[in-house]
Amino acid sequence: LLVGKSVARFAQELLLAHNISLVLNVKVEVLERLARCLDIEVADSVAALSSRNVGFCKEFAVEACGGTAVESLPTSPKAAVPAAEDVLAAALSQKSASQAALKPLMLFHGCPRPLGVTILLHGTSLAELQFLKQVALFATFVAYYARLEASFFSELMLGIGAEDAGAGRADALVEEIGA
Repeated sequence: LLVGKSVARFAQELLLAHNISLVLNVKVEVLERLARCLDIEVADSVAALSSRNVGFCKEFAVEACGGTAVESLPTSPKAAVPAAEDVLAAALSQKSASQAALKPLMLFHGCPRPLGVTILLHGTSLAELQFLKQVALFATFVAYYARLEASFFSELMLGIGAEDAGAGRADALVEEIGA
């Protein structure tokens, strides 16, 4: 359960008793991005909760990451899931040789449909990272439009009434692209 502000201590204890992970003080922008990936809506209050506001993922993990080091942290609510502040404090106390602090990352695996992705770029310089970001954005653009074109050609071949063999090739192209 991700919350933009705080939750009463009694409610926190009830969630813990039912083995439900709770993350407090999540930024609104992060909630909106996650809502897009899970195909849900962000609820403004407890009174506004409905089935449209509830999304599920198969696996949730918190990792501390920075530089080249990635450290997995426990994710079971009963086995001391660290609060985001605790992860950040641990990350700040374990600075690398370059004095770059580790940052806590929440990973959501097994979302219902692939509606979004986050790419974490590591590099030696800001210029390299900016170049890699542009390459990744362009590759995403190309893959998206290749999928649209493959779907379009597939529909054209089906609409003409020709043999379905052509449609199979377009579907194979979509699978090959990985979209």
